[in-house]
Amino acid sequence: MLKSLAIRLFAALFIFGIRSAGAAGELPVVDYGILRQRDSLAVWIDLAGCLTSGRLDQLKEGNGLAIEYKVELSRPRRLWGSEQVARKDGFVLIDFRFITEDFFLEAPQLGIADSRHLNSVAGLQDFLADSIIVGLVAWPALDTQKVYAVSIEVTSISLSGLNLAAGGPKGDSGSPLKYLFGQFLRLTGFGRQRFSATSRPFSLSEIASSD
Repeated sequence: MLKSLAIRLFAALFIFGIRSAGAAGELPVVDYGILRQRDSLAVWIDLAGCLTSGRLDQLKEGNGLAIEYKVELSRPRRLWGSEQVARKDGFVLIDFRFITEDFFLEAPQLGIADSRHLNSVAGLQDFLADSIIVGLVAWPALDTQKVYAVSIEVTSISLSGLNLAAGGPKGDSGSPLKYLFGQFLRLTGFGRQRFSATSRPFSLSEIASSD
């Protein structure tokens, strides 16, 4: 019975997912910069582009928004491939409160474990544009004679009742059915938009300090 229900729901979601992806039409635009901050190599990510008009409408309709980011520092090898030096993952959760008509967000990896109150769309956009700075590795641990590269992956996820982020900030894998739904939604990209970029190889002497 559970298997039959799961198959039917998967089929319905697959059709709905294709329609949603086709109708969305808005892709996040993400900018970034590499800097030296507090004696660490860090990456600033501008996530304001993830707050598209469609995502904003969904927030005001009661669907939360999760923005996941993965930042990796690697050392390119001469002949092939690259060697990973450091990697940091994190997420930002955003909700809209109807009664007070403002936004609350959480970003535990940035030291914002409790909800931060933002009373306007402009304030939320400013935070997403200026405040996401990911420290990757202590500066003294890096070899000044080597070159490095940074790769970034950002995924914005509409946290509707069905779009569970399996293994993510609001994922709930306690139920086998919810786990299967989460995996299915990841495979189909339902309610998700992705951005990725890789920097050109750079030397540490090119990196400006923000201190």
